[in-house]
Amino acid sequence: MLTAVINTVDHILTGGDWNSSLFLRNTIKPLMALKTEAELELSRLEMKAEEKAVTVQAAAENEVEVYISLFQSDGYNVGKWAMQLRSLDRYIVGRPIYRNQADVEKRIRLRATGGNEAYVAVIVKKTDIQADGPAPLKDQFEHPLLLLRETALRNGRVVAFVHQGIRYHFVDGQLLKAS
Repeated sequence: MLTAVINTVDHILTGGDWNSSLFLRNTIKPLMALKTEAELELSRLEMKAEEKAVTVQAAAENEVEVYISLFQSDGYNVGKWAMQLRSLDRYIVGRPIYRNQADVEKRIRLRATGGNEAYVAVIVKKTDIQADGPAPLKDQFEHPLLLLRETALRNGRVVAFVHQGIRYHFVDGQLLKAS
């Protein structure tokens, strides 16, 4: 969004002689201020991302990585995804949870609502995975599903968030694009 503002103002500046009249100079001043603000915020965000060099801790012997399918009506808003991840532990019931990453990726591909679908990789304790009942759980595409205890994500840790093939790290309640 910030780069779009910067590029738009640059495009406007190349379009004309803004110093030819007082009216044009006064019209361009707020746009220049907006561009400067956007550049400062962009550099601040880049520095913040560098400060928070993310190290992903591998799963221990008693842990396993699971993949939770997510839906967001405003799928292209990264802030909404981050908000959803911050409350993930409170709303785990009813979400499709997979042991295999390929299964969740295939589900997202087959549903054809790609912009609104994503998944999160979470490491949980093996003891937080509940045993299958008489009939194993499966999604609409016959992929096996897991059932987690309601408290599983309180102690779990988010490893990655993936939307539209782009991988993000979840750090301090914010999504940072993985490098």
